[in-house]
Formats: sequence, C-alpha cells, structure tokens
Amino acid sequence: LVCLCSVSPIEWEGVFELSQRYPNVKPCFGIHPWNAHEVDPSDENWKQQLKQYLIHCPNSLLGEVGLDKAWKNRVTGTNSFQTGQQQPIFEIQFEIGCELNKPINIHCVQAHGWLFDFFRKVSTDKKRTFPPILLHSFTGSADMITGLLRLPRIGSKLYFSFSEVINLRTHSKKLNAAVLAVPRDRLLIESDHNVCGFQHTCMVNILKFICSLRNW
Repeated sequence: LVCLCSVSPIEWEGVFELSQRYPNVKPCFGIHPWNAHEVDPSDENWKQQLKQYLIHCPNSLLGEVGLDKAWKNRVTGTNSFQTGQQQPIFEIQFEIGCELNKPINIHCVQAHGWLFDFFRKVSTDKKRTFPPILLHSFTGSADMITGLLRLPRIGSKLYFSFSEVINLRTHSKKLNAAVLAVPRDRLLIESDHNVCGFQHTCMVNILKFICSLRNW
C-alpha cells in the first residue's frame, strides 16, 4: 500500500489518475503549508474541487495539510505561517476533513504549540466529530504527545508516525522520549519519501530503530 500525498491543487488530478490505475495507491488530496500562499481562503473553487476528489475516492485521505514555521518562500524569503497564510488554509481543510469524515494527514514543523491550542479549541465543540488524525514524521516532544492524547474527544483520534528521512537525521534524546511516549496502538511508521524505489529501505530502517528502542 502506498499513500500518495499531494501538496497543491495542480497535483490532485495526477494523484487521482494514479489511484485509479494502481489499486495499491491510496490517494491523499490537500494543500501543503508550503503551498498555502497559492490559494485564497475566500475562493470557493478550490474548496469544492477538494471536496469532489475526496468524495469521489472513498478510500482517500486529506493531506498533506498542516503548518510549518521553518519553511521560507525561495522567491520572497518570507514564511507563510508568520504572514498568516497557512493557518486559515489549514483550518478550512481541517473542517472539510471532519465534515467528510476523512482521515487527516498533518505536517507540523515548529508549530506544535499553535496546533495544540487549535485542537484544544475545537475539542470543546461537542457537536463535532473527528476522523483519525495523523501527525506524520512527528518532531514534537514527549510532553506534547502526552498533552495531545489527554485532550477530550480529539485525543483518542490522534496517531503519530516516524520516518527515517526526517526523524533519524539525528538520534536525539528528544526523539527517543517521543517514540516511547506514543501508545503502541497509536504508533505508525512511514517512508516520507517523494521518490519511488527507496520506500522499503526507509521503512525497514525506521522499524528497526523503533523496535530496538522499545525492546520489541
């Protein structure tokens, strides 16, 4: 099984076509925080298009969406989190994921505090239901994991995944503590690779690391 994530509307049709051609491809439709500046929060066209792809593909996910304080636009040198562009695009997509009950794949870099506050706010809405939510290639702390899992209603929907590409760049005590803090039934692995051919090796390496750390 391959979860094929898109990062902007121009990729949605290609992801859709590949998912129709190959049964083992699970399509993921969304706007990555790096591409949040490409769309207007008030434009209904991309929102309706996103909904249509998600509805048309019953096995689809919403993603990759999220927040990134570290990324900078190569042309302008600005960060779209600091300029306030990422947050409304993420919130709109999150609402769509909840509305359609689609699992949500979230990218979060150096913005875990904002995300925690957002989750805490939406968790107070007792009329809202939440789909499964994945924090992929998670780089937050063990304390953040504990706090997120304790949130009412939404905490039971959270999953955390780790990858060789992102998480094993450095073998830090912070990473070790985070991996150990995730309950067994909420722990996932991924390749987080954008080039075909490396997924198997990446998955094996992160699996070996986690199994060794947790004495499995």
